[in-house]
Amino acid sequence: EKTRSRVRGSTFKAGKIVLVCGTLIAPLLAEIAAEFGRLTGLEVEVIPVVNEFFGPTVTVSGLLTGRDVIAALQGRDLGDVVFLPRAMFNANGEVTLDDMTLLEIRARLGTKVEIAGAMGEVLDLLCQGIGIRFCK
Repeated sequence: EKTRSRVRGSTFKAGKIVLVCGTLIAPLLAEIAAEFGRLTGLEVEVIPVVNEFFGPTVTVSGLLTGRDVIAALQGRDLGDVVFLPRAMFNANGEVTLDDMTLLEIRARLGTKVEIAGAMGEVLDLLCQGIGIRFCK
């Protein structure tokens, strides 16, 4: 609710964002993303990533690897910025389970990639922290 009221108080430029997640949370995140898109006017796409590293029965975002994310995203329209789940990185937010850094993932995808643990963090980054200011 706090994020909803913050969104309603902002004006957004047109753009597209991508939210990456494990397959378990994808249906719920898609509902949240749809509402976020309606409130902001942004195009919001949720891309669930199948875990090839541990196997497709492992469905949580916290066990995704950088290589699986890259494989799922390559060749797709990634819009203006991709948000990866905070849970797929170690406690310091520096590396994935397969030892990839955020910088490596950005370089491999050739686009802006950020880490967020909640929609409130996505909103913060869109409005302040990522260099592309979506909030007016």
